[in-house]
Amino acid sequence: MVTPGPVAPQPQEAEPIRPTRPLPGSNLPPARDSVLQNLPLPLVGTINRLNFEGVTANGFARPDTNGSVGLTQFFQITNVEFAIYDKTSGATLLGPALIDSLWSGFGGDCELAGNGDDPVVV
Repeated sequence: MVTPGPVAPQPQEAEPIRPTRPLPGSNLPPARDSVLQNLPLPLVGTINRLNFEGVTANGFARPDTNGSVGLTQFFQITNVEFAIYDKTSGATLLGPALIDSLWSGFGGDCELAGNGDDPVVV
């Protein structure tokens, strides 16, 4: 007996074809959006298991907080400070420390004046 494999979802015909607008000045006609999602995806949820303070604004009215999640750590950075946290416990693994300490020994503006250039963690 052969077990049937998974059935590929079929596009829904009720979904209108939305044209994309060409760039201004290109004089091209509108075209079909080739990456338009036609099928709903499964719902995704999160569970709030851990809550901790994180790095402070350190005097900045807008701290421009940014962060990135790894397998076991969370790296958070603001205008002038960064810290690395354990995802399981929320314990601080490194920092909070000033951003310019990341560039210690490199010289130049990054080491000497790392003061609020809207950093991003990837």
